[in-house]
Amino acid sequence: MNCLRRKCFSLILSLSLLLTLVPSSVSADYTSIALSPATGTIYADYTALSLVVNSGTDEFTAVDVNISFTGAVEYMSATAGSICGGSFEAEAGTGTLSVLCFKPITGSPDPYNGVIATLYFRSTGTGASTFTFSSTDPNILTKTGGTYTLSTANNPVPRGGTGSGSLPESGIFDDTRGIIGIGAFFMLFGIFFNQINNVAVSFLGSIKEIQSRRREDKVNRRRGKLEKKF
Repeated sequence: MNCLRRKCFSLILSLSLLLTLVPSSVSADYTSIALSPATGTIYADYTALSLVVNSGTDEFTAVDVNISFTGAVEYMSATAGSICGGSFEAEAGTGTLSVLCFKPITGSPDPYNGVIATLYFRSTGTGASTFTFSSTDPNILTKTGGTYTLSTANNPVPRGGTGSGSLPESGIFDDTRGIIGIGAFFMLFGIFFNQINNVAVSFLGSIKEIQSRRREDKVNRRRGKLEKKF
């Protein structure tokens, strides 16, 4: 199955290179591939390594990478980079990992220098681990692996987070501002309540006075009419 996958990949890659081939000034070799960071610690819960490819002046079409690693390390999962919108695959073996990345067919024929995948590993013991690139297709001129210390401790930076010293990404401050605004409203309302109350009482008193005068005028008019009849 793996052989068939390699043959299919080589066929598609060759066709892609033929379609995009320009006269001899263009090479089919990519410039570099590297793991980032190249040194550090692989923790017991997880450690993320970026797989970075630079195609140089060549159009990035696809890449097939085989990584070997030593020591008490276990592959967990992988997240594809945005360039791998055509197809992405990561297959793990014993001490090996194969990563396959295809750019979308509709993508523009441009070089690429960036992350093609984020790889997640964890340690299952202590010691050290060395990561190397055993093969790449197409050929890549400079291959930079990594050397890591293995730890039984957990990663101090939560997966997907920014560490214990960071503030949580939530709406707590927005909620606080809303509460402060409501509190200020009621405080101002309390301060001006007496004035508002006096105005309201005066307004109601004026209405009652007007209504009383109208009743008196109405009564007086009726009384005057009756007196005229007699």
